[in-house]
Amino acid sequence: MTDSANDLVASGPLAQAAALRAGTLSSRELTAATLASIERVNPSINAVVELLADEALAAADAADRRRAAGELGAMLGVPIAIKNQHDIAGHVAGWGSRAMQRPSAGDDAFVRQVRSAGMPMVATTTLPELAISGYTETVAHGITRNPRDPGRTPGGSSGGSAALVAAGGVGIASASDGAGSIRIPAACCGLPGFKPTNGTMPGSGGWYGLSTTGALAAQLIDVALFLDTFGHFESSLQVATRADPRRLRIGVTSVGSVAARMRAVDPDVDGALHRAAENLANAGHDVFEVKPAYGLAAKALTVRYLAGIRQAAGEV
Repeated sequence: MTDSANDLVASGPLAQAAALRAGTLSSRELTAATLASIERVNPSINAVVELLADEALAAADAADRRRAAGELGAMLGVPIAIKNQHDIAGHVAGWGSRAMQRPSAGDDAFVRQVRSAGMPMVATTTLPELAISGYTETVAHGITRNPRDPGRTPGGSSGGSAALVAAGGVGIASASDGAGSIRIPAACCGLPGFKPTNGTMPGSGGWYGLSTTGALAAQLIDVALFLDTFGHFESSLQVATRADPRRLRIGVTSVGSVAARMRAVDPDVDGALHRAAENLANAGHDVFEVKPAYGLAAKALTVRYLAGIRQAAGEV
């Protein structure tokens, strides 16, 4: 295992893919370093359901052979952790529940694309039971902790993926978002959180169209690389992340459609929101306070959310 491989584990897939293309390291070296990093950080955060070491190294060797044969896939040989809701042949897609015990008979659509892209799957990551909650704590797997403060939650439902990335255990991990399951853990762990539009990514459409597949990484450009590789978008998201934005009209509010009726926004959160708004204004954007008319949006979301939970429980 080389020092360069160790250094690249937490750097993200863009830098990893560049090193693989340049031939400065192999996918096996990078995957082995990633597995070692996961084993080092996971005891303090409990973000891993299953380490897939043997399969990951075999996939890395296959990726190295494909690259040696001239293949130039954008993420060929780049390791990835998989949220434990996806079907991986021979492994249990547990959905954070002790009720799920049967190994999957085959790969789901997303995992098939991951294999086709040549990305070694190094581990499966924790989530709340049936992906219901905005925190990651289950009877099946215990408490997943935030690497930035172990006394706090990494959020949910993609909490294990966010914690493992934020701890530097892996460069990128799959995630999904129906009602905040990418964005909540991203906010909790200090990562960029982006929910792709339904229909743009494989494996999306759960919870009656609310849920979409995505990823968590330390840098937005790495998320964009992942989405460009697997999704269908009108133009390159990587190009968009590098482009200088035109002057934008940005509305700012700390009033939520549901939370506002439950309790006030925490002062620290409100302060961070307004500091971000000030930074945007200083960058030349038109920033102003708004009072959104949410209407029935929250109720419509709640109906799909609860119906999705009912459907998932029925499948169990």
